[in-house]
Amino acid sequence: MDIFLNNTCVERLRTSLKDVVRPFVYRKLVILTGSASNNSALSVFFLEAGSNCVRTVELPSRLGSTYLRFSNMERLLSNPPRRVREVVEGIDPERRAVVYAGSFTGRTSFCGRRILGYRRRPHFEAERKDRQLEFLADEASGNKIVVSLKDEDALLRNVLLRIRRAPVVISGVPDGYLAMGSSHTFLIRNGANSSETNGIRRVIRFLASDCRSVVLSDLVEGTPCTYYGFVSSDWAIDFGAFEALVYWNTRKLHLWAPGIMRPLTMDGSTARKVSKEVCRTAIRLNQRTGYTGAFCVDGVLKADKYTINEINPRICAGFSLLSELLGDSLPLTIVDLSLRISPSESSSSLYEPLSDLACQLARQDRMVKLWDAKFKPLESKMRRRALREKSVSKWLLGNRHALADGLHIPLVEL
Repeated sequence: MDIFLNNTCVERLRTSLKDVVRPFVYRKLVILTGSASNNSALSVFFLEAGSNCVRTVELPSRLGSTYLRFSNMERLLSNPPRRVREVVEGIDPERRAVVYAGSFTGRTSFCGRRILGYRRRPHFEAERKDRQLEFLADEASGNKIVVSLKDEDALLRNVLLRIRRAPVVISGVPDGYLAMGSSHTFLIRNGANSSETNGIRRVIRFLASDCRSVVLSDLVEGTPCTYYGFVSSDWAIDFGAFEALVYWNTRKLHLWAPGIMRPLTMDGSTARKVSKEVCRTAIRLNQRTGYTGAFCVDGVLKADKYTINEINPRICAGFSLLSELLGDSLPLTIVDLSLRISPSESSSSLYEPLSDLACQLARQDRMVKLWDAKFKPLESKMRRRALREKSVSKWLLGNRHALADGLHIPLVEL
């Protein structure tokens, strides 16, 4: 997974970022907490940007789904336990510190200290599956309809009618929080029989437990494809395509997305066309919500056509692979932070060095990343195979099937 990066390019971007962040941290204590805890690369960066000290304050962790971990983090940032408050008061008795708690949080303060780069409510709202239709191209959004869950029988009839012509994706819209990852996304194959109808009923009942509505769409065939990037008020930049590893659970009908990999090869004209559409979608997000920062676009690629399913305004899991390629030289969360705390200056000063870095990180070398820590041994095995296997197509196929079993089928093979 080694990739050659131009150090001059990285240093130019790092210097520009330090100039943006310096006024916010100069001669101040920076507290790292939440998803930014124990990040040595962030600590080094803030010190170089002028902070006089960087300390970590860990929050009590919670095991479980991505949603449970993030919601627990938000709750603790808003109302930290006594022992956490005592730690903060002990390291910052003058109450002059600033806090960085990662890309996700919408909290504005922690123990009375200002949080840098928090997300505003419209940015959270933009992640809702029903709101996503505002940011997608007409062709993509025209395939989707929002249906209420008040009448479960009516929804069942709607699904059964649609699956006569094509498989249907059902995406729940949770009430009061976000559908993280594929937590509320299900696939119903066309031509369902009576026994499968009972499975559809179970899916609808599950979604009705915490959702008021769902988004229905026909399944678009092709290769699941993900882009990561940054958007300002003047531009959007992406880091090239990744194949998203997505599987269908044949028993629960649930879609599962455990990681990403490269290469995802396209000819030059297709790659440029798809990149432009990705960036146009990010710019529409900015125009509708004012959001600036990191984004992730998920869609499906077939031949030279890319259909976008959604865009998420935050640092997503795939940035961990990009950060791994950069090592400790440049934490990409700082790009996200800079675009949030100083949008105008960041837009003008970051464009050129970030564009140069994106060109390097977009190279379609062999790489793979699995999100769950329990798959680390499998991820290591995949990476070792990348060095031995001469055929790229065989390596990619082997990776897809390594996570497939009698229960999970790669979505690209349906």
